[in-house]
Amino acid sequence: MVLKESRVKQITNEILFEEIYRKHFKKVLFFAYRYLNNNEKAENIAQDVFLALWGQMENLEKDGEVLPFLFVLTKYRCLNWLRKEKHHEKYKKNIITDNDISITALSDESSTNLYYKEIEYLVQTAIEKMPDKIKDTFILSRYKNLKNKEIAHLQKISEKTVEYRMSYAFKILRKFLKDYVCLGFLFSHQIFW
Repeated sequence: MVLKESRVKQITNEILFEEIYRKHFKKVLFFAYRYLNNNEKAENIAQDVFLALWGQMENLEKDGEVLPFLFVLTKYRCLNWLRKEKHHEKYKKNIITDNDISITALSDESSTNLYYKEIEYLVQTAIEKMPDKIKDTFILSRYKNLKNKEIAHLQKISEKTVEYRMSYAFKILRKFLKDYVCLGFLFSHQIFW
């Protein structure tokens, strides 16, 4: 007998729910739209409201007016959604992604200038550590733009000696700059000129 009463109650609730849904769904949808200004979001809210109503069918007064209850549910669901959206937007504005950092770093010339200044400092330190004859030959080649033949004539040495000294200078530079860049990069960007 109890099983039969429960089934009758369920059928009655289903019929009542369908009647409420048909009568008020569009009103709830319109009400949600007025808050959200978005059809898809308003429809999702309206569906959530009727899902909540279905869960409350046992407690619903059969004689009472249900529309104010639906509007209150709709209002609070819209407000919660708007708060989440506002929080999400605020969070998105405050987040700097790795991509943003990369773009900023690549477009920021001050970081590039700082990098070059650091390399210049290391180059100067390396030059200071070179033996005097090696240093003189290197400076004539890289800072004065003289050819090996001109350097050989100026320093009264052979071109082979100039080549040896330049090779030795580059060995010292490689040691100082090993963690930074390859020497080909340095020469292609005219750090020594």
